[in-house]
Amino acid sequence: MRIEHCWVSRACRKYSLTAEILKSYNDEDRIYMWEEAKLYLMKNIDEKKVYEEIVNYIKENKHVDDVRTIQAENGLIHLLVKVRKCPVYLMLERNVLNFSKETATSNGDISLRIKAKKRSHIQKVVDKLARKNENIEILSIVKVKRDEELTILQDRVIRMAWSLGYYDIPKKITIKEMSDILGIAPATLHEILKRAERKIITKYVRNN
Repeated sequence: MRIEHCWVSRACRKYSLTAEILKSYNDEDRIYMWEEAKLYLMKNIDEKKVYEEIVNYIKENKHVDDVRTIQAENGLIHLLVKVRKCPVYLMLERNVLNFSKETATSNGDISLRIKAKKRSHIQKVVDKLARKNENIEILSIVKVKRDEELTILQDRVIRMAWSLGYYDIPKKITIKEMSDILGIAPATLHEILKRAERKIITKYVRNN
């Protein structure tokens, strides 16, 4: 999904960042929500002025009410963002769908994890979103069987690996470099990727 006004989508696209949304929760008035996120710079830049520029850009977004920086070092910005709920969130809430924003890539694409008993339910809501909001583009909807479903950690890690160029030929980043960025031991990271890759390959083979 691509949402033009979304703070994380805009920041990732402008500064070639990748991002993961750790959690989100409603503010007291329920008009705003807080999102805890980690932004990863594609290049190993550790300059205070770069971090400040990115944070200030996020603050300038008209839908953002507050930004609190938790950490900004070693190519990582960990922050809390208070943001006005966008049409996507409001519609999903009204339709009582279980959803969470997961990741954003350097081209501004956002991945949402939505769970529902029927695909038709999700499709109906998604179609309505696309019709009513010109600045929202639905890129794809993927159905996942229970035994093929990635854990939240596997999903985040493999998306980050793809965004950072781990699967490019030649690779743009090594396991060791990626482990430093994600704060996961190399052996553990390798195991997470292998388990995720097996699930993805199994799904592909079963469906083709």
